Amino acid sequence: MPDTGQCRVTGGSASTEADLLDLRSTAARLDGSGDDAGDLCGAVLSVGTSLPAKSAVLSPGSAATIAEEVAGLTASLGTLRLRMEFVASGMRWSATAYELTDAAQRRALAALNAATAVPRIATAAVDSAVIAGLTADWTTSGITIGGRQVGVSHPDLGSWTDDFTDAFNHELYDDPEMTDGLVDVATVPGLARGLGFEEQIAALLFVTRRSGLFAQSRPIATRQTGTRRSAGHPRAIADLVADASSVEHASGEDRSVVRVRRTVGVDGRGAWVVLIPGTATFALGTPRGPSDLAANLESESGVPSRLYPAIERALLAAMDESGVAPGTEPVMLVGHSQGGIIAARMAADRAFRQTYDVQEVVTAGAPVSRIALPDDVHLLALEDVRDPIPRLDSRDEPDVLNRVRVQCDPRGAQETREASAAHDANRYARSTRELGRRNPDPQLQQWYGRNARWLDGDEEVFDFELTRE
Repeated sequence: MPDTGQCRVTGGSASTEADLLDLRSTAARLDGSGDDAGDLCGAVLSVGTSLPAKSAVLSPGSAATIAEEVAGLTASLGTLRLRMEFVASGMRWSATAYELTDAAQRRALAALNAATAVPRIATAAVDSAVIAGLTADWTTSGITIGGRQVGVSHPDLGSWTDDFTDAFNHELYDDPEMTDGLVDVATVPGLARGLGFEEQIAALLFVTRRSGLFAQSRPIATRQTGTRRSAGHPRAIADLVADASSVEHASGEDRSVVRVRRTVGVDGRGAWVVLIPGTATFALGTPRGPSDLAANLESESGVPSRLYPAIERALLAAMDESGVAPGTEPVMLVGHSQGGIIAARMAADRAFRQTYDVQEVVTAGAPVSRIALPDDVHLLALEDVRDPIPRLDSRDEPDVLNRVRVQCDPRGAQETREASAAHDANRYARSTRELGRRNPDPQLQQWYGRNARWLDGDEEVFDFELTRE
């Protein structure tokens, strides 16, 4: 597992899937070589048996020598074939055992975390309550006992609640795996009723909409607000995260901002980046800004959302203005939090990929482990180890070839010991600065080599506002 300072990189060419592929590919090559040895053995034997019979009479010594050589060569080739097939079988069995063991370890760790989640959370809650009781402001209330008014001192409820929240936030920061266990425990009743994780999220969305807590699915308008062109500058992973942060902070209760950028290389060919905002409003009801809590449940459950076609309309309008036909230039989708989930959902959508050449997805602080992507779409998943949000889907990131996971632990003078602060998009932009082009990690070097077209060149930037009608 490569270690890049405060960050560690897994997956991709260093993934379990890559190791298994290497083992099975090597086994297949050994099988092929064994077959070649068998064919050669048959050819040598055929040559030996086809020698004229009269040669044995004319030169019995030479014939005996040839027969001996043929027998020795065929025996050697036959043995070589058997050895190759034996080793190939052993490698395939090793790959299967490796795969099963890895899966069993993951299940065991998940079960252990779920089993210990409740006592850990209870302990954290008790500790937080005690700390809040010691730090909260105190007040005096009068109560009547036996007809007499008595003043009783106690922590102020509002102050205690604030202090409890802060203390529990610190506990969650110190033990972020509590989130996994809590989600596992919370989903047990639904799983017992045959409801999968995404089905339970969809059911929650249905209930909250029927109760009026969240917005009903209403049409979303896409309006272009600006276009600009610049010489551009070389970008890195941190720049993409900072760009996603900027559209998120420009969004709010009244609107969501989507930015589409075309980078044009020296060869005149372009590549497109779509920057999708994360949760921009926590308002209940029907805020005009569509990047709300309801969109979180929509994207995590996988149900259809009006937000996806609204973003697609922004991309299509930008391509139309540039005179580019959809599908002729590659697309990268980038987002933080909810924006990352939406990016992965759109990349996973076959109809969207049939229209647009989606090749890359970059997410920051997004629970996307349950979203399956096709093999030709690459995902770079950036996570803060103290951030509970990427853990909300209660599943580890798949350890496969087309997905690279970078986990950073940016504790330092600028960081606070709060789990909620660990999800901030600006914190992600800071922590990913060490993932620059000079970072020696092989996975990152492969990523930069593959994605230069999105990072270098002149730029056309198109800004859009999305609002509920």
